[in-house]
Amino acid sequence: MVNRLFSFSNDHQFLWQKRNCLLNLFNLSYPPTIVCTARCTALLISRIIDRIKGSPTLIESTMADLAENVTFRQCAHLATPDHVTADFCLIPMGTPTASVSQHIANIQKLLAASGIKYSMHSAGTTLEGSWEEVTKVIGQAHTLLHNQGVVRIQTDIRIGSRTDKVQSMEDKVSAVEKILQADSDAVKPAAEE
Repeated sequence: MVNRLFSFSNDHQFLWQKRNCLLNLFNLSYPPTIVCTARCTALLISRIIDRIKGSPTLIESTMADLAENVTFRQCAHLATPDHVTADFCLIPMGTPTASVSQHIANIQKLLAASGIKYSMHSAGTTLEGSWEEVTKVIGQAHTLLHNQGVVRIQTDIRIGSRTDKVQSMEDKVSAVEKILQADSDAVKPAAEE
């Protein structure tokens, strides 16, 4: 188990981060070492196992959690989704009036110029594109309003992605409308009788 978790790596910085993660996770004290090696990390694991002995389920689930928590190094190489749908509501704060429609109009002009697919609705805007495109244009909307004198902005963002198929914002709405239509069609014959 220890071999699988740590592969006896000699990357000292990586092992030091794992060691500190384990110490915090189990609230343990351990003598500080200048160089953290795979051996000292393996000893720490055995000390943790000794501490929770008598509960094999706890050991297995704890080791599984550790396996998930210590893979953060691999995350740097993960790609972001190619297609996402994002809904954002940007709220300029501290403006002289309660109306923010001019600010929202400026953001809509930015979105049109960006070329990203978008749809404004009463409580925000839905965007469709890659993760990078979507988050970039939301950041640009912040910068645009800051450059126009808005000192503080609060934004709520919801981002969805799928791996089984590419689904547009229209597809999502259409799927619900079909269900509603089918329900409506099922009720009509009963009402006509």
